[in-house]
Amino acid sequence: MFNLSSEGFSGTTLRENPPGESPTVSSAVVRTRIAPTPSGLLHVGTAVNFYLTWLFGRLNDGEVLLRIDDADPNMRQQEYVDDIRESIKWLGLEVDQALPYQSSRRDRYLEALNELRQSGTVFACSCSRSVVRRASPDNVYPGTCRSAGLSLDEPSLTWRADVSGLLPFPVVRQKSGVASYHIASLCDDVDFAISHVIRGADLFAATDAQRRLASLAPSLAPFLTTSVLFHPLVYDANGVKLSKSLGAASLSEMRLRGEGPDSILQLLAAMLGIQRTVSTIHEVLNALRVNDGSLNVLSSRDPTLV
Repeated sequence: MFNLSSEGFSGTTLRENPPGESPTVSSAVVRTRIAPTPSGLLHVGTAVNFYLTWLFGRLNDGEVLLRIDDADPNMRQQEYVDDIRESIKWLGLEVDQALPYQSSRRDRYLEALNELRQSGTVFACSCSRSVVRRASPDNVYPGTCRSAGLSLDEPSLTWRADVSGLLPFPVVRQKSGVASYHIASLCDDVDFAISHVIRGADLFAATDAQRRLASLAPSLAPFLTTSVLFHPLVYDANGVKLSKSLGAASLSEMRLRGEGPDSILQLLAAMLGIQRTVSTIHEVLNALRVNDGSLNVLSSRDPTLV
């Protein structure tokens, strides 16, 4: 039903913070997070990421937090927020704490954007996605507006950072004025003391861009010491990566058919070298603890080179 890429690599207990109360920043050595975007229904690939993140936290006696990445109001729909909650419960995961919605932290993201602006490394860009696609066959922005002298005070323009790397000139502010995913994620990982981030192999270039951005803004610099680990992607039977944007079968559909997460757990077990049937994520955790307790599918290296 599902294939791993060779490329690289009981209900929810959720403590909500009362209105006005900030989430606790503990002294746990390992603190990681599940951070879905409410822009579509979750799928099997997302579930694998959730499971690996949770396992990493529990194997290291750490904390696993939940963050809803809804910084862009145009990407947020309540039905998808509800699906996130239902999916976490259905998967059998417990998280230790819920972080504030990103939509409530826009002032913080604007502060980070101002830091980047003051660093002199941000430029305004008028290129639409279609313009970028026409200019670059591989859809990588070629720096078209880098020397155009467009005003950063023009509210309808995108801001990009003048940095090189695997993902050059990353967007830091959308033309709507909303901070990009890179900025919102950096701020939250730093402010809530996330020590380890578990990501799919397709986010290696984005992580490189985030590290470069963090080096330009003092308040984001702590991200440079955050450990980021990558896992293999999950493909369907036709070799297509499971993705919301490509209409991957959702966890919601599985629930509506009366299914449990058994097939996902068996996929995960095979991925981790567990040679027996498992019916809960806690059985996976116990099997790993009986062995050496390591998640050898996670790598900090470029997953396309290992």
